[in-house]
Amino acid sequence: MMKNAGNIIDDSIDLEVLAQGFEIAEGPLWVASKKMLLFSDVKGNEIYSWTEEAGLNTFLSPSGHTKIVPYFEGGVLGSNGLALDLDGNLIICQHGDRRLAKLSFDNVSQEGVSAIIEKFKGKRFNSPNDLTVAPNGDIYFTDPPYGFCDIANSDPSKAEMIFVKDLQEIPFCGI
Repeated sequence: MMKNAGNIIDDSIDLEVLAQGFEIAEGPLWVASKKMLLFSDVKGNEIYSWTEEAGLNTFLSPSGHTKIVPYFEGGVLGSNGLALDLDGNLIICQHGDRRLAKLSFDNVSQEGVSAIIEKFKGKRFNSPNDLTVAPNGDIYFTDPPYGFCDIANSDPSKAEMIFVKDLQEIPFCGI
């Protein structure tokens, strides 16, 4: 258990580490119907699940980069943001595949992953990152260039990020 989480959480609350050792953990999603936490390890290219009964497991691998589209080899390519659509399907922001994808919990496999949207005005997205699903089912997502981030030559601790534009088709980031 951990104490003193700062001003965000009251000091009387005990925090418990459920799992560790991930490279870039993002996109946490609680799936109430399954009593399951899902999250992406973006650099590890995996989605993990955690339940009280089973603990930590790999849910989908690869999760965001299957080499189906042009990509920057040194980028951050796995899945990131996760959400549920109105039908309870998993919506995945896939950095490497440069799209939004859908996965039914009835077919958790690569074959069960299907594209929702891959392009804007005929051009591939940069790297869909975070998302939300509105009450009417509309999906809003961000599209930064993280899939083109040259990790080997960047230093995030100094806010020095180098982005490679060779394969970038949309010259701007958007929502």
